[in-house]
Amino acid sequence: MKKLLILLFAVMCAVVSAQNKVPQSINYQTLIRNTDGTYLANTNLSLRVSIIKGNPTGTAVYTETHAVSTSKYGQVNVKIGEGSTNNVFSTIDWGSDSYFVKCEMALSGGSYKEVGVTPFSSVPYALCAGSAKTPTGTGILSFDADAPSGFGFSGNTITTTKTVGHWTTMAPMGVERRYVAVASVNNKIYVFGGETNFDFASTSVEVYDVTTNMWSSLTTVLPVGLTLGAAAELGGKIYIAGGIAKGTSVGSNTVHVYDPDLNSWATVASLNNGRYTNSLVAYNGKLYAIGGTNSTSSSTVVTAIEEYDLSANKWTVLTNIPNALGSSIATILNGKIYIVSGSTTIGDASKVRSTVLAYDITLNTWEDKAPILESRIGHTVSVVDGKIIAVGGSGINGYIASTEMYNELTNTWQKTENISKANMALRSTVVGEVLYIVGGLNDMSGSITKVNTVEKMSLSNQEQKMYIHTSN
Repeated sequence: MKKLLILLFAVMCAVVSAQNKVPQSINYQTLIRNTDGTYLANTNLSLRVSIIKGNPTGTAVYTETHAVSTSKYGQVNVKIGEGSTNNVFSTIDWGSDSYFVKCEMALSGGSYKEVGVTPFSSVPYALCAGSAKTPTGTGILSFDADAPSGFGFSGNTITTTKTVGHWTTMAPMGVERRYVAVASVNNKIYVFGGETNFDFASTSVEVYDVTTNMWSSLTTVLPVGLTLGAAAELGGKIYIAGGIAKGTSVGSNTVHVYDPDLNSWATVASLNNGRYTNSLVAYNGKLYAIGGTNSTSSSTVVTAIEEYDLSANKWTVLTNIPNALGSSIATILNGKIYIVSGSTTIGDASKVRSTVLAYDITLNTWEDKAPILESRIGHTVSVVDGKIIAVGGSGINGYIASTEMYNELTNTWQKTENISKANMALRSTVVGEVLYIVGGLNDMSGSITKVNTVEKMSLSNQEQKMYIHTSN
């Protein structure tokens, strides 16, 4: 094993303007490299973090441990105050002295080794507010130019950037429909089946050219009418798995394959578990069928994640989803399958949950991730420029227009620009680094209407200014 080192420590104090509640944790980030400069990527380890009072070799007033895994860039994020400990974080008297953070690291089965002691450059204002006094000169960062009571503006600012999304309405499809299967190949978006105003499980296929903003219909339609299925592109072909076939009430296990170059259809090996409202993703030359429901009569959640090997033409159950929710939607990011939101009762928006689970395909491990901000079903989830984007759906307050963006490095969700109208039963695909949503349902003054609308979202970086205030 290469010798390890901690290249960088960064203690990121709480960003505040005014707080009614004293937080009980501090975000802490560290980047870990090998001594040859390479990242210690995707490695499980244990961090022991201590708060030291007075000086770097002083007394530890608080100690906790964290079981963590480095990102592909060797990054680790923890919250000091939320680790395993016998101490009480809230009893630290931040105003009584200067404080330092000491970090120790242990690889699996190894002993802890000290890797650095770093001073707090400033104590978070809201933490100091819970102490007897705030030391003169203590600094805080705020998005508000007005300083809190007891603080003054230092005259210094920090300019940061955040990623935001902007939606644009595009040419509509020719047919209003919901619960389509959609995928993209060579700057063209293919929309398959779905429920139209005239057909519960349509066979129609429409194609959108992103360069001309124009739609056309294929004469080579789906071999069978299908709704609530899922599609993914792999090797220039589009695979469609699951769904409810016309004339049936159970989840299909048939996998259809469309070849855009030949304009032809074929089938491959069937799924082990028939399913609908499922997700289908491609990663590292394989397909993954995720979640779904098995039949309209029993409404039982399918927990199996199946992996398709093209060379063997075989689906294999890879794992089962723990505590699976109905109507969840999944995507894949950096080798992890993310399953986002859902309902404890299939199709019931009044019982939605904010749960987000991540399955690491390589490590065969599950992890709880930060919950989505607005719980939903009937939504769509995709990855754009390394960010997970969740759009639309239905929740406890009705149809949803909000868009949320997940940052894997910080394990946080943030809201960005809404779509034009609240929409559920929509689907999405990505072309380049642009997200497209198609179809769905709008609730127009109490009238539920299938739509043919299409919107695209591009990401951009937006500057924002943070103000540095110091205590008087």
